[in-house]
Amino acid sequence: MQPFRGRGRGWGWGFVRTFWILLFGYTRLGQKRCQEKQHSTFRWENLAPFAPTPQLPRKCRCELEGIQVGYSPVKDCSAPLPSHVIEGLRLFNAGQYFECHEELELAWREEHEEIRTLYQGILQAAVTYLHMRRGNFMGTVKVYKRCIKYLDAWPETCRGVNVGKLRADLTRAVQFWQGLGPTRTDEMDWSLLRPVEFQENR
Repeated sequence: MQPFRGRGRGWGWGFVRTFWILLFGYTRLGQKRCQEKQHSTFRWENLAPFAPTPQLPRKCRCELEGIQVGYSPVKDCSAPLPSHVIEGLRLFNAGQYFECHEELELAWREEHEEIRTLYQGILQAAVTYLHMRRGNFMGTVKVYKRCIKYLDAWPETCRGVNVGKLRADLTRAVQFWQGLGPTRTDEMDWSLLRPVEFQENR
């Protein structure tokens, strides 16, 4: 029985080695095939099927079976703001938060790159202030927590929008709001609802 186990172990090891050679070979081929579809604003990372998978915002499936390719966004903050975003920011600064939400939602739906999450963050900031104006204590806090996650993913300034100041102003207003509690929302200091600083023409 001992010689049989030796032959079995040798055959099994050869099979595993062949399997990994084919796996890495297909991975390189998968890299070539998927790079043909590479978008200019994304950095591609090629992953073997059984390799540890990093946390990526989205994944695409390569045409080759079993080869998984993920990508992480390269944040493009140099492009100009779309017209819907500019109009949405004007409405935000005029205190028309519901109308701002509607306008920014149009921009968010039209955009397919990662920058759409910044628009979503500004949109959620408008909804946070809208809940404040309506006296909705829990709604304000809930939307703020969701909003700040979107804004935190972006640098201090992006596409002419002062994201850092928006984050700070929003957080300051919500902290004051939370300090009042649900029974004293009528004592809110409305001067804390600051406008968004942005450059229309850059």
